Amino acid sequence: PACNDCHGNHGAAPPGVTSIGQVCGHCHVNNMQYFTESRMGHAFVEEGYHGCEECHGNHGIHKTSDEMVGTQEGAVCLDCHSEGEKGFETAGKIHAELVGLNTQYAEARAAQQEVQRIGMDDVDIGFMLQDAHQSLIQARTLVHTFDAERVKATTDEGKRKTTEALEAAAG
Repeated sequence: PACNDCHGNHGAAPPGVTSIGQVCGHCHVNNMQYFTESRMGHAFVEEGYHGCEECHGNHGIHKTSDEMVGTQEGAVCLDCHSEGEKGFETAGKIHAELVGLNTQYAEARAAQQEVQRIGMDDVDIGFMLQDAHQSLIQARTLVHTFDAERVKATTDEGKRKTTEALEAAAG
C-alpha cells in the first residue's frame, strides 16, 4: 500500500472513514467482517481498542505470518492473553492448526515435485494442492473469527486434500 491508499489523495483519511480498520476493510473485507462479528471484536469496542491496528500496527505493518497468532514468543496474542486464559488456549489451538496444515501442504508439494522430476503426470495432484492451498488461505482469514473450531474445520479439509495428494504421488 501507498500513503494515499489509507490517507486519501487530498486529506488525512478518505471521506467517510472514521478508523484505520475501515480503511483496512476496504481490501480485507472478510477479515474485517469476521473480526467485527467476533467476540473479540465486541470486546475491543467495549475496551476502546482499535481493530486492525492493535495486532497489525498502522504505519509499521509487517508481512503477516502464522507466527503472529499463538502462544509462542513473538505472537501478538501474548500482548493481551496469558497462560490459563481461554484466549491463550484458543490462540494455541489456532496456531497448531495453521502450522499442521502448512507442514502437511509443504510435504505434499515436495511429493508433487518428485513426481514432476521423474516425469509422471501430476495434474490431479496439482488440483488437490490448489484446493489445499485455498483451505490454508481461508483458515488464515478465519483467524479473525477467534474460533478455533471454525479454523480447524477448514484446516481439516485442507489436510484431507493434502493426504489425497500424498497418496496420489505415492502412486
